[in-house]
Amino acid sequence: MSQERAKIVFLINSLGGGGAEKIMKTLLENIDRDKFDVSLSFTCENRIDYDIDQSIPLHMPNFDSVRVNAISYFIIKMLSLIRCVIPLSEYKQLRKRYSDIYNRLVNLYKGFVVTRDYVETVKPQLIVSFLFYSSLIAIVLKWISKNRFKVVCSDHCTLTNELKNYFPLTYVYLPRLLYKGLDAYVAVSEGVQRDLVESYHLSREKIRIINNGSNIQEIKALSLRPVPSEVKLLLPNDGVFSIVNVGRLAPPKNQAVLLKAFQIVRKHCACRLYVVGQGELLTELTNLASVLGITQDVYFLGWQENPFSIMAKCDLFVLSSSWEAFPNVLVEAMAVGLPIVSTDCPTGPREALADGAYGDLIPVNDIEALANAIIRMHDDTARRMKFARLGADRAETFAFSHMIGSYEHLINELLAKY
Repeated sequence: MSQERAKIVFLINSLGGGGAEKIMKTLLENIDRDKFDVSLSFTCENRIDYDIDQSIPLHMPNFDSVRVNAISYFIIKMLSLIRCVIPLSEYKQLRKRYSDIYNRLVNLYKGFVVTRDYVETVKPQLIVSFLFYSSLIAIVLKWISKNRFKVVCSDHCTLTNELKNYFPLTYVYLPRLLYKGLDAYVAVSEGVQRDLVESYHLSREKIRIINNGSNIQEIKALSLRPVPSEVKLLLPNDGVFSIVNVGRLAPPKNQAVLLKAFQIVRKHCACRLYVVGQGELLTELTNLASVLGITQDVYFLGWQENPFSIMAKCDLFVLSSSWEAFPNVLVEAMAVGLPIVSTDCPTGPREALADGAYGDLIPVNDIEALANAIIRMHDDTARRMKFARLGADRAETFAFSHMIGSYEHLINELLAKY
């Protein structure tokens, strides 16, 4: 290889507020740009919720400029019709389902076209894609380019859980077919690796486990900053036990279970619950809080650019997810100094908390167990302080420098075979 910087294109759906998006930002801002000529391109929408270093070349495609040709239009129509009647039990929702699927496939087509054009212009030696939507595009581009570049994918989810709602008949076979063209896959936890090997028959030799990394020192500094004025009024310093949850308001995060558990906890002690995040389930969750009669003590704070200052004002962090890949937010909570109660969901929490040594793990969807774990944390101040102290040390093992070094090592290894 020449001494010129290797060209690497990073692909992601967008930089909307999510864990994978935050990791992409961290990776791009800290990778050795003296060695690698990097750029970032969106494949789904031009949305940016995170401030990103302005020196990083950012391609924001004009999705609206893409016109669907007749053949592609016919294929999309047929695929939409086939998918919208599966399962048949949802036949009454046929029109809405068809519309949703059709729009999703049109957007995928447009994302593919604009990404193809960009890749043909840049001519990278390597593509690194985050999230399944972008990974699908990257792998197909590799196929049609006749392997002109290497591809590394990282979906930042447990595919079996993430895809079965979208592809009920093909969620196993589609990735099996696609991932045959991969050069490497980055699994963010051992559980994700296990799922890839057992469900999708991906070779272990192609999988690298690289835990998500966090900028621990930055998180600590941000946690000391003032809380936004509109939120400050909701965080009175009156000694009332405060619980915080940070994450998308989406099915995997399962905040409904947390609300139901909070109803039980509230009967035991004075407490408040702060839910930080945005998502499609906001209306459903606010309605549930009303039905449960807990509205006056539950605060939905929406997307927050700096959630750490809010977390630092609370007494306990709770993760209620049904499934994860590797929950960055647990590392962030430990860095802030919060004790943790988390569901023992597949995958990630058990690894992050070292089998419960750094926080309580409780069964998924067990409302009573979650409530009891929160009550136990409330009643035992010494235990909370112990977990807070131990967690702060544990967070350091997930410093982003380890993640950056692992990615650079993998990239160098693949480029050596270029």
